[in-house]
Amino acid sequence: MAGASDPVTTTLPQQPIHDCLFPHASRCESTFKKVTNPHEFTTGDAEVTFLGHSGQPIEDLLKYTKGKSPIELMEDTLKWRHVAPTAPDTLPCFPFTEFDPFILDKAQPHVYFCGNQNDFVSKLTKIDTPNGPVETRIVLVPKFSETGLVVLVDINSPTLECSTLSFDA
Repeated sequence: MAGASDPVTTTLPQQPIHDCLFPHASRCESTFKKVTNPHEFTTGDAEVTFLGHSGQPIEDLLKYTKGKSPIELMEDTLKWRHVAPTAPDTLPCFPFTEFDPFILDKAQPHVYFCGNQNDFVSKLTKIDTPNGPVETRIVLVPKFSETGLVVLVDINSPTLECSTLSFDA
């Protein structure tokens, strides 16, 4: 997934990083996926749905919100049912005229993640939706280049527990 400092367009949704930057990735075609930002996918036998972005919507909200942490803002965007509530006003996005792709009009994701954060934080939250309350695991994924941490989600755990794996030298 591309982020704010990657060689792709800055407007959301960002397109996948170009193939020429991963010349040997074709050998890993079944496991290496280039995806848009934000991105939604389903995995596992239990069909766990993940939805996330590289952090730009939360960084933009932090500019205009006092006293809220990134995890609280992630929870707010779930309640508001909008992944990028400041787009297009202060967060650049493609000018959609027929629909807003950032509205959460489908089922609530099981895991909602935000990349490029300063720290790893995880929280299980219950959000009221049009179909009743739904539990979602919110995950702040730290910047790998600064922390060397990868976040793992146990999709077989009933509460989708998270842990980190460190690649520090």
